[in-house]
Amino acid sequence: MSNVDRTDIVLVNPRHRFGKEIFRSQRHVVPLSLLAVATPVDAAGYRVEIIDQKTHPQWKKRLLAALQREPLCVGLTCKSGPQIAHALEISRLVKQHSSAPVVWGGVHPSLLPAQTLENEFVDIVVQGEGEETFLELVDTLKHGGRLDGVKGIWYKANGELRGNPTRPLIDLNQQPPLAYHLVDVHEHLEMKLGNPLLRTFTSRGCAYKCTFCYNVGFNQAMWRGLSAEKTIERLLDLATRYDLKGFIFSDDNFFGDLDRARRILEGLTEDGRGLVLAKLDIRADILYDLDDDFLWLMKKAGCSVLNVGLESGSERILKLIKKGITIPQILAINSRLKPFDIIPKYSFIMGYPTETREELGQTVSFILHLIAENPDIVKSLNFYTPLPGTELMDLAVEHGFSVPERLEDWIPFNYRTVNLPWLSDDRKKLMEMLHCCTNFLENHSFFDPKIDIHPIFRHLAKLYRPFARFRVEKMFYRLPLEIRLFEALGLYKKQA
Repeated sequence: MSNVDRTDIVLVNPRHRFGKEIFRSQRHVVPLSLLAVATPVDAAGYRVEIIDQKTHPQWKKRLLAALQREPLCVGLTCKSGPQIAHALEISRLVKQHSSAPVVWGGVHPSLLPAQTLENEFVDIVVQGEGEETFLELVDTLKHGGRLDGVKGIWYKANGELRGNPTRPLIDLNQQPPLAYHLVDVHEHLEMKLGNPLLRTFTSRGCAYKCTFCYNVGFNQAMWRGLSAEKTIERLLDLATRYDLKGFIFSDDNFFGDLDRARRILEGLTEDGRGLVLAKLDIRADILYDLDDDFLWLMKKAGCSVLNVGLESGSERILKLIKKGITIPQILAINSRLKPFDIIPKYSFIMGYPTETREELGQTVSFILHLIAENPDIVKSLNFYTPLPGTELMDLAVEHGFSVPERLEDWIPFNYRTVNLPWLSDDRKKLMEMLHCCTNFLENHSFFDPKIDIHPIFRHLAKLYRPFARFRVEKMFYRLPLEIRLFEALGLYKKQA
């Protein structure tokens, strides 16, 4: 086999959910997790092929062709929920047509490596960050070395599951720039705010310890950022190379280091290209403490939307989940952002263990108050999902939740599915209505100003808004005929 025809590594990005997509830009999200692990391998001289199940309609044909080239391994990324089903489908196909080991990585396998490895279609699990671990694993496979010397992996040996010592968190500044040449960048641009934007990241993790969040276990409640200088250099290089109009950051907390954030924003402003920053994630308490000069700097640097996790309108629930923010702080930032023309996108969760109907009502009333005070906001109201490795999981178990014993049993668990034992049937129906109807309340309906949605859906959403508002205000969930219609169209397909 010639070097031209050789494929050393195949990486596959499984779909994230079932059902149809009305968010057109969401079909093109670049698979950052795969790019991250592919970059060092590519830099070491291996030939890497990335196959995206979501953007490649002929993904199966491409995968089978790649398997004919006898790769060293096939890697997949996976998080809890429906993506597991698609990852298993892909892994089964690999096993049927190749002897290449199947390697799983990502949040879910990292938090439950042994249970993941028990599945017959999984050979190796990369636990935690994969950049250094996966490169060492690939080198070991190539040279026929022993897997017991590779830190950060779990594997099967003589019918037994074995786990090696974990690997320390990496230094982002020691990693090469992401190998975007491994994907078709223009195929993965997302149309948001009227501009084609590229998704990337500048930091990892979060130093806070919210009890529902995977970050505490996966990133050890630590925040790490690429230096301001390298961030600016890499962003501007990407903008020049691919003629980009801006970026979408996937950082969990872009403002984990305020001095670094300021220097990045200043650097982008001084460059003068007018790049758009469609999304920056920030905590409410950090936003509350910023002065006006910092907010104006955000605006000048092209920031249009701030993602802020609020989680609940109940002070008791905020304390329960250790969010570290208060209702007065939220009210203050909501009104304060209006003059800066920055859209706050708030995320809320409902269905926590011990949450009462009255506390859910407080969240609903709080959302309506925020919209009345600042009609430009965007919000999401999703279902609590018990995730492995989270502190709140223990409370969920106390209230009747059964932790899945097999990898396949995690497939139904995601923010669009309500299947929690402490909820009555009426509460579930109420939450399903709220999950649907709260999407139509604000000026930016349908859903999100960042996302390119078909004009027909936007027009229908505008017509439906008064009915949705009536349902939300009255918490009226009976006779949900229109919601059943949305489900039939695939707009709110349950992910079970």
